[in-house]
Amino acid sequence: MPRSSQSVLRLAQTKYNLLCEASKDVVYTSTPEGKFLDINPAGVELFEYDSREAMLEVDIAKEIFVNPEDRQELERLLKEKGCVRDHELVLKTRTGKKLFVLVTVAAVRDDRGRIVAYQGIMHDLTKHRNLEEQFLHAQKMENIGTLVGGIAHDFNNLLTVILGHAQMALQGSETDDSLADDLQTIRKAATQARDLVRDLLTFSRNKPFDIKLLDLNVLVRQHVKLLRRIVGEDIELKVDLASELMPVAAAASQVQQILMNLSVNARDALPNGGTIRFTTRNCSRDHVFENRNSRPTNAASRFVELSVADTGTGICPEMRSRIFEPFFTTKEVGKGTGLGLAVIRRIVNRYDGHIVVESQVGQGTCFKVYFPVAERAMLDETPTDGQAISLGNGETILVVEDEPSVRKVIERLLAGLNYNVLTAQDGNEAIQVFEQHRQDIDLVLLDVIMPQVGGRDTLVNLRLKRQDLPIVFMTGNETHFSALKLSDADAQLTTVLRKPFTREALSRKVREALDH
Repeated sequence: MPRSSQSVLRLAQTKYNLLCEASKDVVYTSTPEGKFLDINPAGVELFEYDSREAMLEVDIAKEIFVNPEDRQELERLLKEKGCVRDHELVLKTRTGKKLFVLVTVAAVRDDRGRIVAYQGIMHDLTKHRNLEEQFLHAQKMENIGTLVGGIAHDFNNLLTVILGHAQMALQGSETDDSLADDLQTIRKAATQARDLVRDLLTFSRNKPFDIKLLDLNVLVRQHVKLLRRIVGEDIELKVDLASELMPVAAAASQVQQILMNLSVNARDALPNGGTIRFTTRNCSRDHVFENRNSRPTNAASRFVELSVADTGTGICPEMRSRIFEPFFTTKEVGKGTGLGLAVIRRIVNRYDGHIVVESQVGQGTCFKVYFPVAERAMLDETPTDGQAISLGNGETILVVEDEPSVRKVIERLLAGLNYNVLTAQDGNEAIQVFEQHRQDIDLVLLDVIMPQVGGRDTLVNLRLKRQDLPIVFMTGNETHFSALKLSDADAQLTTVLRKPFTREALSRKVREALDH
């Protein structure tokens, strides 16, 4: 062969070698017996081996393929076709992580037609496949949220009837202790069911991000009560809450999301059991930034610290620097999306807060979330059963509710609270009743979701007849109420009562609306 031709071949071989070395895809050559003859640096990195030499010792069928049968099928196709393009495989790294790859491979034959090697290129699809799974997971959660929101309306109507009748029956059972105990058990179970529905609505994100003044102690207690149903008996939950905790301004649903994400991470770090501790306390700006070289000039002067600590496996320094990156996760495929901590940091930043992680391998992890203190004010909490009943002064209330059993129990509860009650089963009948008793009606108790003429249309028709008419909307799903998009004028004379409600909550909400 002429020298010039040899030079061209050597140059071509050099360029090919450089291309293989620089390629981000895996370029390899292997034997039919299942050993690598060569593999580029991208392959060594992808499969998490220390060197090319280490990979040449690997048994491909056992140590690279998740299912050795998949390699047998690939070999069969190569024998039949000689070349396979864009064939998807599930492989694994040295540490056992799943890989999804797209392989194009050709069989190399000798002069007799026998296969002596395979040469191929692998393209890593793992990140793409993870994104697909995250998208499908998000769709699934959205569907779950839609389902929960759909059943919440009907379920809360049932609970309203149960709670109402239980409380009315309790009033007439003072002389029968055994009956009173049974009724209290029914009331308690219905209240727990109500709280469970609210939790489901929160975690399905079917509740609006309504920023209010919050007592984090209240949210932590509610969360721990829910968490006890999720974690195993080998995990102990401890709570250490500060007395006189300052309020923060945030959406309860987002704080619950932070608590749930941190709790799930803590649980996963305790494969053999252990302790998860929830702590709150008031702290100063100096405490929050004491270990930082600089602090934001607009940082608040006081913060509330919410910490979630576990006694689990801990996080190594290399991982700690990356845990807030979107889609970064140390969990195997299907066990986590890698979005949890990234979402938490985004939420915390939205409230001008800060998040800190402290961890040592084998000694556990502690996440500390700092919320700026809001001005102290009356917190918006659900009234307890122990609060005093607010009685009426003979005012007339129009109850508009399409569910007969709910309408009846509300009518009886209001009558027992010293109100005169008129009822309507839908918006059309409500307008007719209002026309007949225009001067007598002091307030309208109005269901949001009704057939034909719904709550918003009924509100508009009633306000056309009397602009200063106070209205209390009833709903089992606050998303339905927020979707009404009331004008400022309508909102001033409108409030919402969440189903299912107790006699105490009904009496307070009606009294406040009338007095306002």
